[in-house]
Amino acid sequence: MDLDANKALSRRMLGLWAGNSTDDPRAFISEDYVNRQEPYVADGSNNLSLERWLKVLEGHRAAFPDCEVEILLQIAEHDKVATRWRFHGTNLGEYLGRPPTGRRVIWTGIEIDVIRYEKIEESWVDWDMHRQLKELGHIA
Repeated sequence: MDLDANKALSRRMLGLWAGNSTDDPRAFISEDYVNRQEPYVADGSNNLSLERWLKVLEGHRAAFPDCEVEILLQIAEHDKVATRWRFHGTNLGEYLGRPPTGRRVIWTGIEIDVIRYEKIEESWVDWDMHRQLKELGHIA
């Protein structure tokens, strides 16, 4: 198991959220992929299949077309990679059922990816939705 290769896969995974990403997720994500989001972002579910997660990704990229991904820290052990990240983006499209605000926001999170057979099979994601919604002006 190559821990550096696993870290690169996790960086590639997070890079999909960037507005300028042209990477093909199916090249390095398992067909049986499960994304466990906390807080949940899709129809009240926090266990998203690959297809459902791709729709969430598409919605995010439409809402934040200039999103930038910054990797703050990565730790790899066995088949897992933990990555602390920060996203920057301007809300130019509908997001979580709300109209665009035009505001530039920053939010952080942690993703733990499980990698088997050189593909990501599962992700556990915990991110600061409160900060994001506050910066968007949706909550006080």
